[in-house]
Amino acid sequence: MPSDLSPPPTAGSPAHHTPYLIFLLSWLSLSTFLYGFHISALNAPQSALTCAASPSTSHAAPLPSCIPMSSSTFGLVTATFSLGGLFGSLLSSYTLPTLLKRGTLLLGSALGAAGSLLITLAPSVPPLLLGRLLVGVHAGLAITTVPLYLAQLTPPRAGAERKASSLGLLTQISITLGILFAQSLGLFLSRPGYWRIIPLLSALLSAAQGLVGLPKDAVEEGPGDGRRVWGVKVVRDEGGRDGAAAESQALLGEQQQDETVKSQPTAGGLRELLGNRRYRPAVILAAVIMIAQQASGINAVLYYSTSILSSLLPLDNARYVSLFITVINALMTFPPIYILPRLGPKPLLLLSLAGLALSSSLLSISLSSHLTLLSGITILLFVTSFAVGLGPLPFLILPTLLPPSSPIPSSSSPSRHAHADPAPDPALAGALASLALALNWAANLAVGALFFPLRDALRKAPGEGEGRVFWVFAAVCVGTAAFVGVRWRPRN
Repeated sequence: MPSDLSPPPTAGSPAHHTPYLIFLLSWLSLSTFLYGFHISALNAPQSALTCAASPSTSHAAPLPSCIPMSSSTFGLVTATFSLGGLFGSLLSSYTLPTLLKRGTLLLGSALGAAGSLLITLAPSVPPLLLGRLLVGVHAGLAITTVPLYLAQLTPPRAGAERKASSLGLLTQISITLGILFAQSLGLFLSRPGYWRIIPLLSALLSAAQGLVGLPKDAVEEGPGDGRRVWGVKVVRDEGGRDGAAAESQALLGEQQQDETVKSQPTAGGLRELLGNRRYRPAVILAAVIMIAQQASGINAVLYYSTSILSSLLPLDNARYVSLFITVINALMTFPPIYILPRLGPKPLLLLSLAGLALSSSLLSISLSSHLTLLSGITILLFVTSFAVGLGPLPFLILPTLLPPSSPIPSSSSPSRHAHADPAPDPALAGALASLALALNWAANLAVGALFFPLRDALRKAPGEGEGRVFWVFAAVCVGTAAFVGVRWRPRN
């Protein structure tokens, strides 16, 4: 709200970040922050949690200091998060029309608090599995709902490119910061018994988010006259349009229409998408890219980097390297904003895949040959290659894969969007996004659950051939690059 000494904002004034808007963005970002938190929550404390650091469990305390399990069982516990994420993403198609976005996120906070508390108090593997499943559902609800909220909070006069970069960046930053925070806690709490503090902190954050809540009129009823959210008043005429800021009102209308489409069930669009041969190339290309995003092995690194490096380094050193990996992952969120407009999506994606293939190959050699320095360098190169391309690009390019729903307007068209490609049918774009998200979660689940069994099957013996599994990830990246290079023809 403006002070008494400040001139009142007018319809023609630029929007700015009000304290209320900052509160809304912070509250929403906490959901995706916790999503990232749970990606890495079990990475550093793996040895303390699974009794590898202390084979004998202490029962003097109310809860055992650790829970004995094999590496394959630990992989299953970790991957159950992805199963919950898949279920949460599908559940959102029912909760968004009924509970609306606010109710969906509050439900997610409740499930996240319950799941984190279960992990904190788990005396054995089954409650641990259930807890990971619940926090996964929270993540699935968050990753589908928060972007919808953020789109409606875009300030007036923010163009489409600014909207995509700033809001998409906020989601990505909150996820990477969550990963970094969890990994940082692991440095201090990866001891028998103390590892339970990590999920306890997550439970407290989820509970606090639910208790603080979100004002019902924040987005569900729209931003109102805009003064409270943006610090400007949007003046409308009898037809509901903005007289003094027509462009801002038009953008608001586009956002609200987009929200309506995204909140509706996409079953009809999905049937059309899968049944019409015109869309088949886009569906296949989207499926390959989304599966490759996880099958590149990135979450094997984010989930298990401490375990991977502990065969070469003392455990404490491996945790510090894992923390540095998450720092690089967070910092590399920013370069694509500047590289993408200059290089273009296809060259950037191919460059990213080439870097991943090269780093996976070198990582396989260095891990199998026990080359510690080279292993550390290549795993950082691996994360960097992913973060600048294959990480942020897939969801950004999805709408561009579909053919336009109408002919491209001529240059003489009076429309202010005449110079741009027409957007694909919104129902089809929503269906493609839903299908892509489901495939992404499924691939995430497969990589998380199968990494340790695959590693054990490919290596000669414990400590020998530890890096062979990364040849599989290198092959996936090479195959994906070849397919994308041949089959993807971006619209100009």
